[in-house]
Amino acid sequence: MTIDELRTRINSLPKGKKIAVASAGALVVLLAASGIAYALFASAPTSNDVVEKTPLVEEKIVKDFEVNVTGDIGGQSVIASATLSIFDGANKEVETIASSLDKAAVLEGKDYESGKYTIELTESPVLSDGSMLTLQKLVTFELKGTPKNSNDATFTVKVNLTKLEVGEMTEEQLRYSAQKVRDAGNNELADALSELARVFADADGENPLGADLVWREAVTEQVKVVTRKAWTENVFDPTVDVGPLNYYCLCGAGPYENEGGISDHLNAFTQINDEGSYYLLPGHGATYRVADPRKAIKEVYHPEEFYWETRIITPAGWYPR
Repeated sequence: MTIDELRTRINSLPKGKKIAVASAGALVVLLAASGIAYALFASAPTSNDVVEKTPLVEEKIVKDFEVNVTGDIGGQSVIASATLSIFDGANKEVETIASSLDKAAVLEGKDYESGKYTIELTESPVLSDGSMLTLQKLVTFELKGTPKNSNDATFTVKVNLTKLEVGEMTEEQLRYSAQKVRDAGNNELADALSELARVFADADGENPLGADLVWREAVTEQVKVVTRKAWTENVFDPTVDVGPLNYYCLCGAGPYENEGGISDHLNAFTQINDEGSYYLLPGHGATYRVADPRKAIKEVYHPEEFYWETRIITPAGWYPR
C-alpha cells in the first residue's frame, strides 16, 4: 500500500479519531475507547505530518450533583431561606442557589467544568425566634469527569449550618434578623431585635448584655372591647289584645270598623282593563291599626355587643436573665 493510499484510507475514518505519523517510523492510530488504547501499524511513512489532531476519546461529562443544606433549627421554623454562592478555582461566582433546608438543590454538572469549587453562605437563614444559621467554614468539593455511559452520575455536596443564638449575634446580624422577622409578620419580635441592635450601637459595637440572654414568650392579657352599649327599643307586640281593629286605606280614608267597609271603599277605586282583569288604582290599598296602639307597644332590652381581644403587654424576645 502506498502512502497516498494509506492517507486516503485514514481520511475516510470517522471524524474524531487521532491519527499521526510517529517519529519511530511506524504509523500509529490511537483509539481511546472506554479507557483502553489501541494501535494500528502500517508501513513507515515518508514524512512526519500530522494528519488530524482531534483525539479519538469517548465524550466525557461532569457529574450532576446536589447541594444538601442542613442545620439544627431547634424546633423553630425557617422564615427566611439560605442563599449560597458557588465559586470556581479562580474565585469567580458561577451560580447562586437558595435553600429552605427542606430539600436538596439539584445542579446540572454539564454546565460546570471539571475542577475544584467552594460554597459560601451569602445570606443566612433566619428562624422564627430571631436566631440564624451560619456557615462556620467554606465548603469545598471537586467535580470530575465520568464516562458518558456511567451510571454513577450524581453525588451530594453537604453543607451543614450552625445555629447562632440571638445573644451571640452582632449588631448587623440583629438588624438583618429583625428585618426578616418583620417581613414574616412578627412585628413584636422584630421590635425587640431592633431594640437589642440599638443597645449594641449605643455601646460602640460591644455587646453590653453578653450572651447571657433568655427567650421569653409574650405576656398578654384579654381585653373586652365593647362595640355597642346596651340599649332598649319599643316594638309592636302582635300578641297583645287591644280590642277591635280599625281598617284604613293607604290613601288615608277610614277608619272602617270591618272588612266590608274597607272593601266598599276599595271597590270604588278598582278598574278593569281590556283583558278583563281587575286592578287597584295606585295609592290605594287596605291596612289596619289597633284601636289603642299604645297598649301593643313593649320595651325590648338589648345587651351590649363586644368581643375579647388579646393585647401584648410585653412582646416576645430575648431578654437579660
